[in-house]
Amino acid sequence: MRRLSLRARLMLASGLVLMAGGGALLAALMASDALRFRDELGLRAEDEIAAIGPLIANHLVIGDYAVIGQLLEARARNPYVDAIVFTDRNGAAVRSREPPRRSTAPEWFANWLSIEAPVVRREVAIGGAGYGSLLVHMTAAPALDHLWNAFGTGIVVLLAALGGNLLLVFGVLHVGLRPLAELNDSTQRLGRGDYSVRMRPDGPPEMRKTIRVFNNAAEMIQALLGSLQREQQAVRQARDELEARVAARTAELEQANAVLKVEIDKRGVLLADLAESEERFRMLTALSSDWYWEQDEQLRFIQITSRVHNFGGIPREAHVGKQRWELPYTEIAGDDWAAHKAELQARRTFHDLLLRRVLPEGTRYVSVSGAPRYAADGTFLGYRGVAKDVTREKQAEFDLIQAKEDAEAATRAKSEFLANMSHEIRTPMNGILGMAHLLQQTSLEKRQSHFAGGIQRSATALLKVINDILDCSKIEAGKLDLECIEFDPRALLDEILQASADAALRKGLELAGEVSDAVPGRVRGDPGRLRQVLLNIIDNALKFTDRGEVIVRVGTVAAIGPDSMMLRIEVSDTGIGIERAAQERIFSAFTQADGSTTRRYGGTGLGLTISSQLVRLMGGEIGVDSEAGNGARFWFTVAFAGAPISTASGQSPGFGGRRILVVDDHPRVREILARGLAEKGAQVQTAAG
Repeated sequence: MRRLSLRARLMLASGLVLMAGGGALLAALMASDALRFRDELGLRAEDEIAAIGPLIANHLVIGDYAVIGQLLEARARNPYVDAIVFTDRNGAAVRSREPPRRSTAPEWFANWLSIEAPVVRREVAIGGAGYGSLLVHMTAAPALDHLWNAFGTGIVVLLAALGGNLLLVFGVLHVGLRPLAELNDSTQRLGRGDYSVRMRPDGPPEMRKTIRVFNNAAEMIQALLGSLQREQQAVRQARDELEARVAARTAELEQANAVLKVEIDKRGVLLADLAESEERFRMLTALSSDWYWEQDEQLRFIQITSRVHNFGGIPREAHVGKQRWELPYTEIAGDDWAAHKAELQARRTFHDLLLRRVLPEGTRYVSVSGAPRYAADGTFLGYRGVAKDVTREKQAEFDLIQAKEDAEAATRAKSEFLANMSHEIRTPMNGILGMAHLLQQTSLEKRQSHFAGGIQRSATALLKVINDILDCSKIEAGKLDLECIEFDPRALLDEILQASADAALRKGLELAGEVSDAVPGRVRGDPGRLRQVLLNIIDNALKFTDRGEVIVRVGTVAAIGPDSMMLRIEVSDTGIGIERAAQERIFSAFTQADGSTTRRYGGTGLGLTISSQLVRLMGGEIGVDSEAGNGARFWFTVAFAGAPISTASGQSPGFGGRRILVVDDHPRVREILARGLAEKGAQVQTAAG
């Protein structure tokens, strides 16, 4: 294993895990099927001997053994029967002549599964008199053949899965480890002395960051090595010059002035080289997008590149001798230096410390990273690191947040607009419905009555769409309020079932309801919204069910407090069902399970969306269990508060001559309300609102 590469180890490990898991699963399936075949052979043997007795009974009475042999021969053609033997009371035997069946499965496979073929014996008696005994020998050959074929198929599937897995792992590792291999090669080149090596940032973010650190380290090493080489060269030159000067002064004192002049000239060359080196270092730091800094053991700046002057107009000298939190205009993100100070006190390396500088010309952001530095004896010397201007990145982040807030504001504005428009449309729609109702109360011809009914049905459907849009917009805008009043859940269910009974009767469907005894007689909540949710689900069930039944069941889940409980309501149907892939989106706005659903059944797809949102507002959850072609079961839970049983009597449906004032700003609405109340026996007066 030590000689294998990381790629080979991962491929070997994943292959072994797949083979072990697949082999174990295949062995378990084979053992389970073998157990099933053992039980099945025993049942087949009992059934076979039970079937043979009546067949040969009449022939035993007359002693027709030839026919009995033919019957046994015919029954022995069953692939699971090896032989059938009848022995009469005198010891004479009649045996089937079918050759014994042999399995194509290898012997080790048969021994492993060990499916024993049962042998069943039964006495044959007619009219209380014994005529002999039947012996049925079963064979496990067909079962072994079936299991051997299944085992071969499983092996092929397992090998195919292994090959696919190895190809997938090889592809992922080939792509994922490529930057790591390049980094390893570059590191070896750097170790061999190739300090000019650089890598192109590639791969995942962590790898790109590592590559950038490697490139920076290579640049620093190359710069430091060049400086060291120049210093060594200068030392060698100075040594040579000193030796030459001593020799010259010892040998020829008369040439002292000339030697002194040569020495001065050479020192001038050294100073020029040193100045050139400093200029090169300043140029490199000026061209870099980051700046370099160092701090002493008191965490005070002792070195910082001059480029920092361009960041907010703060001069380089303003940093030297100060700690970071003492710098002008400088704040840490979150305005709390305590965590960073604790990090420095623990001598830990830090990365991407975000600082904020509030300057007269605007706010700027800088990202700082640093590491502790130590002397050869382990003495702490301070910190050194780099800093980078990240104002552009932070501004992009702020712009993204602002864009998100603007989008949310636009969504709220859309919801308010939809709510207002739906409300404005609903008022004249109520007028159309009312007028259509009043028109149907007059004397109309059959054709006119048909047209008036069509107007009322179309207006009712349109009003339902408008109400759904209004509810959606109210929920999105957060303006939907729930009532908390006392009501009887059983009476509410009866009312809902009666309202849906006509639709069920037209389609020939059974519509029924069941309420658990654990459901209390009175609860407190919003019966109107509960009715809306339940009617939406029942209407869907009736719409998508052509035959069978729709059943509504109400029960309790659990008590959630001393005076509260959770009710669970289920609506089951025998309709077309819902594909599993479509079940996740049927609760989304303007969505149905299939695009053809709208063309065949109609609807906007808002009913279930509103129902799910109302259920969540009432402290519950909603879901569906279904398979295509096998009906559906929608369920939801709602939290209710308990309520004492009320003894108040209901309202009379009539008004008995009462005087009622109808006030509304729409004349059609006033007219419709006035006519309806007058039909109930009220004395009505109207006034504009």
